[in-house]
Amino acid sequence: MPDKFTFGSAGLIHELEMAKARAGGWSQALVKESCKGNVQADFRDVLLGRARIVKIKLCDFPIFCTICIGQYSSIGSLRREIESSGCSIIGRGNGNLDKIILTSTYNVLRLVKPSVGDLGFINGATTKEICVRAKKLGLDRCPAETGPQLRHQYKDQPRGECLFVATDVHKPIDSDDSFLVFGVERHIGGELWLGGYCGDPSIFWDAGNRFVFVSRQPLALEFLES
Repeated sequence: MPDKFTFGSAGLIHELEMAKARAGGWSQALVKESCKGNVQADFRDVLLGRARIVKIKLCDFPIFCTICIGQYSSIGSLRREIESSGCSIIGRGNGNLDKIILTSTYNVLRLVKPSVGDLGFINGATTKEICVRAKKLGLDRCPAETGPQLRHQYKDQPRGECLFVATDVHKPIDSDDSFLVFGVERHIGGELWLGGYCGDPSIFWDAGNRFVFVSRQPLALEFLES
């Protein structure tokens, strides 16, 4: 079917108005709210008949932390700041930190930490499945320095919590779908750690593992693929 729809702001609202009857009667406010954020691709699938909306709900994942990125000019200065604040960089955390490029743009990120089970995989899932589902729910992989910055700024992390930060940094030595993962952990003894893990798409994660994503939009959409 040819793509005959336009997705400028006015055009998108018009096409969503056409689609709302199929979705069970959206209110005008909900239609306008759903236009916030990068949701055009999902709605194009709906409008072209490749998927249909099952229901629309408010995002279930509360913001647990808001952090700032873009304050450091070098990896060395960020590393020193992390270590001087009483946090330890361990294992692959050192190698991952050396691979990232810091942003020069100051930005504020709203972070969520759903478990793999929260994303709908009650028996666990692969890295690829987790990231694909998260994107459909309005969550993005994190900018490169999110893991180190979260470690530095998240001092009141609960004991025993380990968070896996899925970054948007691809590893050149691996496949195109593989990327860096940081581990932000507070040991049961109280120590604050920054570690590193492999983001290979085929790695399997338990339902209880928690991933950190950037919240992109206030609405979560559930799709039934045709």
